[in-house]
Amino acid sequence: MKDLRLVGRLITCLALIMLAAMQPVSLNAADGDCSCQPAGLLMSNVQICISNTTYTVDIYGCRQVSGADLLPALCTSSGQQNQYTTITKVCFVGTKPSPIDPRAVFNALLCLMDPCENPGFFGANVPMTTGALYCWTVMTPKCVRVNDTDGCIYKCGDGCCRIARRFERQSNEDCLKTGEWYCDIASTNCTSPCTHEIECPRPVNCCTPTP
Repeated sequence: MKDLRLVGRLITCLALIMLAAMQPVSLNAADGDCSCQPAGLLMSNVQICISNTTYTVDIYGCRQVSGADLLPALCTSSGQQNQYTTITKVCFVGTKPSPIDPRAVFNALLCLMDPCENPGFFGANVPMTTGALYCWTVMTPKCVRVNDTDGCIYKCGDGCCRIARRFERQSNEDCLKTGEWYCDIASTNCTSPCTHEIECPRPVNCCTPTP
């Protein structure tokens, strides 16, 4: 009987170990410096709009989403955050602009990362309760390497662009951006094989991807 109980316990332990191994691993932003630990993986395949032209891209990086407690503010005065999203690489799928302008690509991605206009994107959504907030810090590389052959923009060097935005549900159920903070980290080693240091993106001149 003891042997049977021992075998049962062993089977239970093995089952728990296998179950734990099957759980998805969450990649976290490393101290808000545009790094991912471990290296960034494919997060999403989306359509973006640049100068009224629609392109499909793969986004690589990592996300950290708040649980019971909100995440600390990375940009001074921006308040606690619901999510950090770190982008380490973007690759065009199919048609790509020529040449590839990395700042324009990151601009387009910021336009897409709007929980008012795109509820559910990367899990971001402003609740339908008056006064409800969603605070979101997005990090992109300040120093990049662009490969026009494979259509990819790679994080390079140690520079970092960081934008924190606050979205709020109004009393008439409209949803508006009510705050925006920038706290970039300057590059210290944007040298070969890095292509160049870029101006940090801003969610301006947004257009809508067409099906």
